[in-house]
Formats: sequence, structure tokens, C-alpha cells
Amino acid sequence: MARVIKEKYVDAGGIETHYWEAGAGRPIVLIHGGGPGVDSWGNWQYVIHFLLNQGYRILAPDLVGFAKSEAPEPDVFEYSGDHVRQHVIDFIETLELDLPTLVGQSFGGSVCMGIAIGRPDLLDKLVLLGPSGRYIHESDTGNGGSRELDFARMKNVARSMSATGNIDFEEIAERRLEMWGQTGVPEAFEAIQRAVNNGEFAYTDAALGEIPHDTLIFQGMDDELLDPEYSWHYTNCIPNATLHTITDAGHWEMIDQADEVAHLINRFVRK
Repeated sequence: MARVIKEKYVDAGGIETHYWEAGAGRPIVLIHGGGPGVDSWGNWQYVIHFLLNQGYRILAPDLVGFAKSEAPEPDVFEYSGDHVRQHVIDFIETLELDLPTLVGQSFGGSVCMGIAIGRPDLLDKLVLLGPSGRYIHESDTGNGGSRELDFARMKNVARSMSATGNIDFEEIAERRLEMWGQTGVPEAFEAIQRAVNNGEFAYTDAALGEIPHDTLIFQGMDDELLDPEYSWHYTNCIPNATLHTITDAGHWEMIDQADEVAHLINRFVRK
């Protein structure tokens, strides 16, 4: 029964936070990307089962302002870099997770970098997939903060993220439209976009150099949003970083090559 994936809610720093949880053992926290309509299940559904079978406790929250987590109105909640990072910190501390491995994709990678810099005591290891944090963020594609996203546009967003076409783009588009329709999500997305554009989720080379954790970085060789050169740059800044490039993978490495990504995460966490 420990491997049954359950949908839960928790108050994390005053934010009603939706998350998926299953398993027991060393905790791994999966942080989703930042595109329109994104949610934790849509990002991580292809790797969760493999990691569960390796004996981990898996937790995949929706960030504040995304999907089924609370999305306070921007005039009463500041969607700053500090507040979004603090939401993840509150989630970890509320659930009393002991030194989890943080895994972040794209925008989620930027969030995780910031936590590793500001609260290095909170985590054990760091995994980044197509991370932003200096150069790019997923929501650059697909009309940015437009509230008029329809099925065709959501499908185009999904296609731009994948290099394989081995996934059901219509199903993904339908799910992202459903998440986009949650109360307050479009307004929160626009507020987060403003914070991104103001550099609140970007870090200097010197700050990245302060990350003390063993760090595994994934880069899809067919990523249309993040040039592989950028991920090489992260390895030059983060002292204990390793870069793994993946062929036949776009910005969604964890979907295009789910088995390879999950296998390497497992090997990295165990070493």
C-alpha cells in the first residue's frame, strides 16, 4: 500500500498546497516547471513509478499559484522569488522531511537553485532538468501570460517541449487547460511572469558557486528553449555539478526519456 500514489493537501506557510505522495524511505521532492497550465502530475507522472519502485518517498507539490494549490490574488500575495521559494521551504518543513533530494525542472530548477543557495541545510542533493536560473524559462513559449490560451495553443506549447512525439499531446493540452482554469491561476501566472522578468528567479555566477550540494544536471540535446551551452555554464559555476546530456530529448527530458532520467536520478541519489 505504501506505493499507492495519493492526492493530498497541506497548509504550507498559510498556502493550501496540493501534492501527490507515495512510498517510504529517503524523500525526493519534485518541483514542476513554470509554463501556462503546468502541474506536478503532468510534469512527473512518467518518472514517479520508477522512483517508487526503488524505495523512495516521493512528494510532488503544485507551487503556489499553480494548478490545484491555492492561488491568492496578486494584490494580497506577492508572487516574488522569495515567496515562491519560501513556499517550497514551508512545504518541506511542515512535512518534516529530513534532507530531501530536490528535483526541479525548468522554472522549478530555478526555484530549487535558490533554495540550495539560501537554505543549504534543508536538502541533501540537487537535480536540475533543463534549468532556468540565468537564461530562459518555459513560459517564453505559448503567449506568455495571455489568459486567452485555447486547446490549439496549449497543444503547440506541449509540442515545443518534446523531441520525440511519443506522448499524447492532446491529453497534455486538455490537462493544462483544466489547470489553467483553476481559480486565480492566470492572474498568479502573470504575476510570476513579472517577477521572472525582473530577475527574481535568476542568480549570479557567484551565487551559483555557493551551492555546496552534489548536483546532477540534465540537458536535452534537442531542447528548443535551452541551448546545451547554457547547462555547460552551470557546471562551471556549481562546484559539485555533473552534466548528463540526453539524445532524443527536448525541454521535457523527464517525459521524452523518462526511464533514463529516473534511472540516473536513482543512481545519483544512492551514491
